[in-house]
Amino acid sequence: MDDPVLRDWLSRAAAGDRFALQKLIVAHHGRLRRVAADRLSRDLRSRVDPEDLLQQVYGGVVDHMRGFVAETSGAFFAWLVRILEAKLVDIERFHRARVRNVRREVSPPESVAGREALLSRVGLVTSTPSRIASREEGRALLQAALATLPPDYRRVLELRFLEGRSAADLAPLMKRSVAAVQMLTTRALRQLKRSIGRLSRIGL
Repeated sequence: MDDPVLRDWLSRAAAGDRFALQKLIVAHHGRLRRVAADRLSRDLRSRVDPEDLLQQVYGGVVDHMRGFVAETSGAFFAWLVRILEAKLVDIERFHRARVRNVRREVSPPESVAGREALLSRVGLVTSTPSRIASREEGRALLQAALATLPPDYRRVLELRFLEGRSAADLAPLMKRSVAAVQMLTTRALRQLKRSIGRLSRIGL
């Protein structure tokens, strides 16, 4: 991947181009996932899946990318790592607070199973090797597309699939009817699938 291409993606993403940001996330996901797995403490490794941590990181990237200035891939990656480290501090505090404040926690097996179900729904789990090069690529495509969805779409998919909540559970939380939550889920899945399809065709 040459520097002119990266610089173009970076400038476009900073100007608000969500597709360019998706491409940057996919390009850096594998390396960042290895950093995340390495930085998780021994205690957190049994409670937090690296993909859950990266999901939070990419949410921060989406929130703060506009106007961000980075001329190289290295500078962008360093920024990703700083966000990751900040999220790790938050996660450490959350797990310490759980000793005093009982709250619902999504276990890694539950979130992993939910992510696999979401991958299946958008056609990324397949027995045909030509459809997707690797499971890591599938995770990267999912994370990039999910992070850049409209907030309501992203939230309903995270709650339905990654936290395993039903439409009935979400109706009062999202201040919608059960039917409206189901429709929102359908629309979110459709847009997620379109985004992933577009990304998977560019040959990163």
